[in-house]
Amino acid sequence: MSRESTQKLLLIWHECQKEKIMFDEKFVLTLAHLVVDNYKAQCDHPTIRGLNGEKSLRGDSLEEVSKNTGLSVEEVQKRTVDLAQASFDDLPPYWQNVNIDSARSLISMFEPIGNGDAQKGAEKVRHIVKLFQELASEVHSLWLQNNQWAIGTELEDPFDKLHPSQQMKDILVLFALEKALLAQENKS
Repeated sequence: MSRESTQKLLLIWHECQKEKIMFDEKFVLTLAHLVVDNYKAQCDHPTIRGLNGEKSLRGDSLEEVSKNTGLSVEEVQKRTVDLAQASFDDLPPYWQNVNIDSARSLISMFEPIGNGDAQKGAEKVRHIVKLFQELASEVHSLWLQNNQWAIGTELEDPFDKLHPSQQMKDILVLFALEKALLAQENKS
């Protein structure tokens, strides 16, 4: 999630907290919007899907779906949506509901993390996300030290200002580190 999206979500969460409203529908819808915005920001290619989730209408381009289905490109365009381009409000109802359900699932994870208290769970998740961002930022700083050629380019930007595709590279290093640590533990 981008820094702006995270801040917006946290502001709404704090509003809900102040008003003693726990994860109401306003929060769910805001999170669903942010999930869509985050996907759009990170996706660098078309993601064609059927308006109602039809599996036969999936692909990376209208032409690919046309070739796979035998439908004309114009017909495919009428029956599909590009998830990488559509805002939440522009999505067909099926895809809006998919994102609302995803938001509810994310929110439901707060309760077990907080031992039955969703609010404590949300605080723990915020803390974990903050630590994760700090670790990814440190990975990026170390990478910059070892790759002087990147000085003076957009790659010199702080982690939170990088394009999401560049942030993902630093995050993947953390996943690789986790795998290496697990492998080491399994040897012991």
